[in-house]
Amino acid sequence: MHDEMNQRFLNNVFTINLLQTYSAFIKDADKREGYVLGKNNHHLLNDIGKKISRIFSLHSNLTSTIEQIHFVKTFLKRYPNKEFLSKNNINQINYIQYHTEVLSHKVHTILEIMKLMVNEVYDLGIENKDCTWKAIISKLDKNTPSLKIIDKYYNTFQNIIDIRHINTHRGIYKDKKKDEIELDYGLSVYELYERIGIETEYTKNYPKFIINHKIKEYRKERLELVSKIQGLIYDLSKEFLTSLNDKCGELIKNAP
Repeated sequence: MHDEMNQRFLNNVFTINLLQTYSAFIKDADKREGYVLGKNNHHLLNDIGKKISRIFSLHSNLTSTIEQIHFVKTFLKRYPNKEFLSKNNINQINYIQYHTEVLSHKVHTILEIMKLMVNEVYDLGIENKDCTWKAIISKLDKNTPSLKIIDKYYNTFQNIIDIRHINTHRGIYKDKKKDEIELDYGLSVYELYERIGIETEYTKNYPKFIINHKIKEYRKERLELVSKIQGLIYDLSKEFLTSLNDKCGELIKNAP
């Protein structure tokens, strides 16, 4: 997984230059009076060093969030400790739903970090809590390469981001495949009868192996979706970071 990230995402001119520049500032800081090994020595950096440190921190957050997309795929591949999860009323459908919700939140978080990076690199001076698309384009031409890529990212994942918003603000989770398994194939009713410990014509007409097969198909579809999203995010994020390189380089070059 890390090899794929390195090749498709981290191997870009901006990331390489940022890492080298950040390392140089840190090495310079450790020579200054007041430096304490293992402590936060941020105050020893000059203004440009502090800015580079902030950009590096945002880059690290972006990398970490993208890596978590892979974690979602890893979790979805297995339904571990079935007995423990079942005792806590977490069936396979609940398990898949939870991690699919996490996926939608991570996709949206990447978009928000991209906005924060543009705000910092272009020195727009917008407070983090107010760093919206509307605020950014009021200060920066929307045809700026980085903004065009952010817009492309949003359009690519708009459906997933909309699902995230509905889930976050209304507690609604829409998934036709999940509803089909629970309602049309009767998983919800089946589990209720299992808890009560009775058998009816209903469970005979909808044997468990059919439901299990549908769940297996459902998991496979979700894994394919995550893999597709992961690949798109690698490519769009690399394109986005590369677009920041000239402006960030200019900022460093013209620093006092």
